[in-house]
Amino acid sequence: MTSRHPGWIAGGILLLVCIWLLSGAFGSDDAHDEQTSTQTEAPKLRVRVVESQAAERVREARVSARTAPMRAVALRAETAGRVTTIAVERGQPVRQGEVLFELETGDRAARVQRAQAQVEERKLQYQAAQRLARQNLQSPVEVASAKSNLSLAEAELLQAQEALRNTRIRAPFDGMLDSRQVEQGDYLSVGDPIGRFIQIEPFLVQAQVSEDVVVFLKAGQNARAQLPDGSEASGVLRHVAREADANTRMFPVELLVAAHEKPVIAGGSAVLMLLLERVQVHVVEPASLALDNEEHFGIKSVDEQGKVRFHRATIEQAGKDEIWLGGLPEQLRIITVGQGFVSAGEDVEAVVVSDAS
Repeated sequence: MTSRHPGWIAGGILLLVCIWLLSGAFGSDDAHDEQTSTQTEAPKLRVRVVESQAAERVREARVSARTAPMRAVALRAETAGRVTTIAVERGQPVRQGEVLFELETGDRAARVQRAQAQVEERKLQYQAAQRLARQNLQSPVEVASAKSNLSLAEAELLQAQEALRNTRIRAPFDGMLDSRQVEQGDYLSVGDPIGRFIQIEPFLVQAQVSEDVVVFLKAGQNARAQLPDGSEASGVLRHVAREADANTRMFPVELLVAAHEKPVIAGGSAVLMLLLERVQVHVVEPASLALDNEEHFGIKSVDEQGKVRFHRATIEQAGKDEIWLGGLPEQLRIITVGQGFVSAGEDVEAVVVSDAS
């Protein structure tokens, strides 16, 4: 049987299909617009920044060093004899001229007395020859011979006195006996070692520096040193070498410290702190450092438009808590927190904090 409404049925189906197709298109556009809107409205990443102003600082070099005595001499016997007295102990401060050791005198005192008597005799003979010469009773040759004999006797007296003096070994300057190689009763020949005598005040701090440091140094310049006991001392550079050591290719320098409140050991480890040049730097924490794609050191900042910028920098001085960076603009907003999560050119929200934060 033939349907009574075939046209209406077909038209209804066609209308439903069109509505379904149109609703899908409009729905897709709405979803796309919603997604685009979500992307546009995504919040910017927040980073903390600090307002940094370049400041002038004096760059300092810290080099390993050691303390050393101002002077040190090896004591040696200047005459032969047996050690009879050790007058001072090692490490005992003494004044210049004080007796450190005594050797047996033997007949040296008697030699001095004989030499003195001979000088007196030769002096009388010379005076007598002069009187006779004035009376034309003595020839000039005889007068000259008498004068020569007197001079010879005086020289022998000086030798005898020197030999007696050398039985007493005295302190060559204010200082202390650092070591000794003899004991009481030892027999010494001329030139045998006796001990080592040092001057510890003032004292030296010695180091070797590289050529990029020595170019900033000169004799008379002030410097500081950290001593073996942890205390610090100030002084002046006494010596700055202008020729490198042949073995180390480094340049020896010496700091002279005139006085220190505590006794200083010689040969102890120290740190020499040398002032070099004045530089314009930004002072940052080590955590603020970053690397670019080529692994150059630098820092990241945020400009006035809110974009991240990377600045390559030179490390002028590095410490445990701060680093001095040079080669940067005078004013920067340096990223201190979040620099590892942003890249150069990225838009961010900068939150300014104080240095104390």
